[in-house]
Amino acid sequence: MLRNFRIEDAIALKTEQDRFDLWNDYALVSIAMTGFGSRLDCIFKKVYPPHEADHGALALLAFRGVEFVGLQCKPPGDSLDVDEVGFKARQDNDLGWLIQEGQQDGSEDLIFRFGQAGHMRVKAAHAEIAGVGNV
Repeated sequence: MLRNFRIEDAIALKTEQDRFDLWNDYALVSIAMTGFGSRLDCIFKKVYPPHEADHGALALLAFRGVEFVGLQCKPPGDSLDVDEVGFKARQDNDLGWLIQEGQQDGSEDLIFRFGQAGHMRVKAAHAEIAGVGNV
C-alpha cells in the first residue's frame, strides 16, 4: 500500500506536515464506500481537547484501489475511538497485537482497533490522509 503517512506510536498517522493522533485527539465519525467498492473514505473529527481552536477539525483518510474491507464493530454512540493502528497478515486474526511501522513487509492489511467496539481491516493500493477543515 502506497501511503502519504507513517504510523507513529501505534496511535497516530504522521505526514510530512501534520500529525493526526487518532487515540488522543480524534474519533472516527464516518465511513463511506464509493466507486463500486474501489474507494473507501474515513472521516475523523478532532474531539479532544474540546477547548482548543482546532476542535471539530476533520481529517479525511482516503483509500483508493480497495481490495478488501473488513468491518466488525458495534459503535457505542455516534463515533468510534481508535485504540491502536497497525498491520496484520490477512490470515492472522489475532488482533490482540498488531505489527508496527517498520516491521511490515507491505503485504499486510492496515488495521484500526476500536477496543471493545471492534475493528476495521483495509487492503488498498493507496492511502492518503489530509486535514479538510472544521465543522
